[in-house]
Amino acid sequence: MSSSFTDVLARARAMGTGKNVDGKRIDAPPSTSAATFMSAREQDVLIELSQQADDRRKGSLQTRGKISEEDVKRGGETKSRDAWRKALKNIRNAKASAALTDVSAVDWTDVDGLFAYYDAVYFENSLCGRVTFSWHASSADGHPDEGENELGEHAKLERLFKYCLCSDVPKWWHGASPNQLSAGLCCVVERRGAQYTRAAHIRMPDVLRRFKMTQMTKEALLHSMAHAFLFLNGHTKEDQAFNAHDEAFKQLIYKLNYDFITPDVYRPPDKGYQIRWFDRLVTTEHAAASKNDNTLVRDTMAKSSSMVDTLTPEHYKLLYFISKHSRLAEKATDSERWIRYLEVMVLVYEAVVQGVFDYDYAPFVEQVANKRMMLNVSQEARDNLDDLVEAGMLRSLRLSSLGGKSTMAYQPSKKGLEHMRRGYMSKEDKELCDEFLFDPKGSLFRVVFDDKTETFKLSSDQGYNIDSSVTASEDVSYVCSPYICRQFMKGAPAPLASYAYRASESLRGLSSIADDLDVQLSMSRVIMLIGDWIPTSCTQITELSQSLGVEERNQGGYHCTDIDRASTDTVLEVPTGLTRIAIASSNPAQFCNMEAQVEYPEVAGITQFESFGIRYAREGDVICGIKVESCMTKILNDIPVDFLSRIAADVQVDSSKLTTSLMSPYQRNLLETVYESRAADREKFTLFMAETITPKLSARHYLDGDSIEAEIRQLIGDTQYALDVTDADVVIIGSGGIVYAGPECSRHESLLMAFCQLRTRENFCNVLYGELMKMKESERNLQKMLERVYDEPECLRQAQVQLSETSTNLYRLGEVIRHMKMARETPLIVFGDAKEPETPMVTTAMYYALDTKSSKRLHHALRVDALEATISKRINGCVKHYKMNEDFLHVLQKQANEVMRANKTKSILKTKSTLEEVSELMERDGGGDGQSYRMLSSLYLGLFACRAFDRLIGTSWSVSESVSFITNHVRYPLMWRTSVPWVLISLLLWFVLFGVCVFLKSVHVDRSEGFVESTTTSMQRKLCVNTFLRYLKLKQEVGRQEIVASDPAATQMTRITYVETSRGRVFRGYDARVTLTVDTKRGYLFKSQIRIAKSKSIPAKLFPNDLHSMLMTDLELNGVIVDGDVVQKLRKQQAKTKPTTLLVQAAGGTHTREVLITVGTVRHLYEQIASKFCYRFKNVIRVTRLTQVDATTVDEDLVETDSQVVALRDFQRLVVVFYGKPKPKMARYIRQVKDRAARKEDLMERFTIFKRKLKATRNATVQEVFPETDDEHDEGF
Repeated sequence: MSSSFTDVLARARAMGTGKNVDGKRIDAPPSTSAATFMSAREQDVLIELSQQADDRRKGSLQTRGKISEEDVKRGGETKSRDAWRKALKNIRNAKASAALTDVSAVDWTDVDGLFAYYDAVYFENSLCGRVTFSWHASSADGHPDEGENELGEHAKLERLFKYCLCSDVPKWWHGASPNQLSAGLCCVVERRGAQYTRAAHIRMPDVLRRFKMTQMTKEALLHSMAHAFLFLNGHTKEDQAFNAHDEAFKQLIYKLNYDFITPDVYRPPDKGYQIRWFDRLVTTEHAAASKNDNTLVRDTMAKSSSMVDTLTPEHYKLLYFISKHSRLAEKATDSERWIRYLEVMVLVYEAVVQGVFDYDYAPFVEQVANKRMMLNVSQEARDNLDDLVEAGMLRSLRLSSLGGKSTMAYQPSKKGLEHMRRGYMSKEDKELCDEFLFDPKGSLFRVVFDDKTETFKLSSDQGYNIDSSVTASEDVSYVCSPYICRQFMKGAPAPLASYAYRASESLRGLSSIADDLDVQLSMSRVIMLIGDWIPTSCTQITELSQSLGVEERNQGGYHCTDIDRASTDTVLEVPTGLTRIAIASSNPAQFCNMEAQVEYPEVAGITQFESFGIRYAREGDVICGIKVESCMTKILNDIPVDFLSRIAADVQVDSSKLTTSLMSPYQRNLLETVYESRAADREKFTLFMAETITPKLSARHYLDGDSIEAEIRQLIGDTQYALDVTDADVVIIGSGGIVYAGPECSRHESLLMAFCQLRTRENFCNVLYGELMKMKESERNLQKMLERVYDEPECLRQAQVQLSETSTNLYRLGEVIRHMKMARETPLIVFGDAKEPETPMVTTAMYYALDTKSSKRLHHALRVDALEATISKRINGCVKHYKMNEDFLHVLQKQANEVMRANKTKSILKTKSTLEEVSELMERDGGGDGQSYRMLSSLYLGLFACRAFDRLIGTSWSVSESVSFITNHVRYPLMWRTSVPWVLISLLLWFVLFGVCVFLKSVHVDRSEGFVESTTTSMQRKLCVNTFLRYLKLKQEVGRQEIVASDPAATQMTRITYVETSRGRVFRGYDARVTLTVDTKRGYLFKSQIRIAKSKSIPAKLFPNDLHSMLMTDLELNGVIVDGDVVQKLRKQQAKTKPTTLLVQAAGGTHTREVLITVGTVRHLYEQIASKFCYRFKNVIRVTRLTQVDATTVDEDLVETDSQVVALRDFQRLVVVFYGKPKPKMARYIRQVKDRAARKEDLMERFTIFKRKLKATRNATVQEVFPETDDEHDEGF
């Protein structure tokens, strides 16, 4: 309460001056007191998170739990000591609950006995009696009685000691400085009696004894004993540094590390001793000699210790790996070589499996060739990469891929190469790395990705290939129960099933993890909720409810993703791996809560019992939740994060399969469009809730930049910020999830779930926005392709296909945006001051009460309102880009239509020109062919003449030889006696026949080659298409050719050709071939071409100018052309003879009768009226026309002249006055007369039709042949 009161008082004072606590300017506070406190609390949270981000970015926060300079300035040594004691308490809790491998009380041995044993085994009892041993507290942990500027006896003695860090700092260590784990050594030459002798004193940090760090204690003791041994036997001179790591020392340490022949019962059985030495350590004495200021000495020690802790041998191994695959440019003309981040991760994983690196790894989603794949990634290696970049050992290169994703590449800097040359990496580590990096022939292994199989392999130039298992998922045995948020289960008829009774099944299960895990964090009573967003509406929820049988007696049941393609077969076969679904609660138009038990096949020995709780809402939010009952040997409590990361990866894959099977084809198409056919690998956001986390640290220590943060990143990706909600609760937010650990996790479940759903929507918006940008780029490429069509016609087909695909994809993206806008209209969560109501809410929104300090603090940290506003802006941005793409696509469609029309016209013109060229070539070759033809014709004609003459009087004549007249007067004198006359007669006959043939051919050519042609192009006459089609039925040899066909909004040009025979007498007895170019869509005549055949030698009766006028006259007479002068005259004439309907009422009568008149005369009017009312003509006295002037005035006018009758309009009211009585027989007589006229007309029509069939219809018009009316202007034409 005191600290809160102090903060409020400081804030009040700051507001009085217009500045905040940090001295920055702030706005005026709100008017109400409640709003003031709310704004102040929110400001505190934002300032804390901002300071945390600045510390992480600038590196001022000591990343391994060290006390920062700000802490020293604010609280001095007292606050540093309190922080160190708190860290010690956390370490004790970690030891007690996590069972760390380095901390074991069972193997702990008294150090005095261990010293004597090592002296006897390794140092031949040469140290006993000359070396003493003691425990000491660190400078941050002890001596509070001495001031900072006062040097007591302890401080003077401290100067004589030199400290060495003898082994790697444990990954779980978060002390104020790793120097607290360093062993001290003091070597002096003292006088004993009359002679001088050498002596040494070893000081071990008390931390090793407190926490039973057995491995580090043994290594530190052997390290110090090696220094003392070299000093006591005279190898190290008096004037030399007795803690120097020279060659003799390294050889001795190498013997201690790898001497497995000497029996040593205290040697670790697995890896032996791993004694290290670090030459970068700056001793206290050297620092004090250079700087007398104690504060500067402490800063120098802290800085050097930070370097020791940051750049471990694993860092230098990683730097060595990168140096082998990359290269700095030595000259300006050289190209630099970088190694990509993904290839580094693959090499690190394989090196971890081979024992080169001491890293942990876990499944993590990475972008591989525009695909999201689950890879085994070491988060510690990623952290070490960042450390090397911050230390200046590596250079990082950031670039964009073809898919628009950002990628990283690395290259050693000059500083890093210099450190490698100076020998900061041991020879043994280099040999171990070279053995892995090179094949047996000395060729370097490279990482190769196979896109078909989606696997990696290590390949060398010598042909060595090693398949990588980095894409293989490692499974663990676990049992989980379904889980759905409490607010979603209100009103459910029964709770979800619990499988806690089966938790022991995981104890008998195996795991496929290839590496030994180094447990750093563990959580208890873990609930895992995976958020996803799928375009959904009420219709999809209703379809899902119907497919699952929500309204049926037996709800749910086994569900399969396969489609029944043979529904009539008796037997149905489906693959293994079904899902059993049970409905928990549902609303057909709002949501559907279900329990899904997955029965997918697993590897032999792996026991996985998966049961999901699924929440499917109409806003598109899909939540898959599980409660981890057990994992391997851990039941409910103390489940390592390494196991949870593998469970999360498995659950994400299985939940994707499950939700995909529940989606409709419409939803699958939308997701496949957004995720480019990789919807199964879509990004999700995961919420982890646990009641406890071990070790329990402050929020900022979970972001230590080392092993703890690496463990957290296995679950939630790159960490963003963390916050202590209460003293027992902490929340950690990452790029792929959120972790809330504390006893109040169930209380804040609604807010955490809303944040998870919003982050899922935000991820979907980012993917959608990227897809819209890709579509814009593809449309630009399509535009370039359309521009190349004129030079590369083969690109047209490809452009049409791509345009169709782009149009379909854009439509689907528009549907997705529509669903997102609908989801935005419904709030996810409602905030209030009262407690959560017991009854379920009507809507799908959740309720969260802001009634405690922790709830308000968490609400300000998550910033749900700001996240909703950001998503709304992203949706508006997607809408704008969608409209831009849509407009651009319409432009491309028009451009494509123009290109196709131009291409079609070009093809037609090219075909026409080709035909003309072929015709011209044929005409050119026709001279030679005609000459050959004439020669052959002449020969055949002579042969024919000789054969015919021979048949008549020759030897082969068929007349009998008994005809003596022929024999005596023809054969004998002409053929047998002499042959000359016969030859001359034959040649004469040949010439006569030839002359006759030439004459007949000239007559045929004269009649066929003569013509008169008329072409008219510059006209645009309106025509009736329906009448024109009936007109063509009267013609012969009608041909139709579509020359230009465009989109429905443009024209459709058609060339029509027909033959007008001489019987029609349109062209005065000539046969004519007429070609008309007509727009059949809009009804216009644009071009006419007329060609009549005549004798070539006889002048024609018509000129070319007369042909067009004759054709137009015929078209107007037949009603085809509707805008000509002849048509107007016909319309006026028809208007005169058009019958007029009049409404006539007898004077004094009440009924009105319709009278039809066809002639505009008074007599015809009187006759029609008299016949209608059954009177004689002479009984009509007068006819009066009535005109309504206004509502009460009627004007009467007598109809006495023919002009008045013509002026009568349809349905004009008339009043007639008769005298006498009507005669009913007159009506029957008139009806008989009309019947006789109708029968006569029918007979005449039949006679006309028969005559039309019998004779040629040479002068008939369209109206005569086809008397049906023109319906072109009707609505349904």
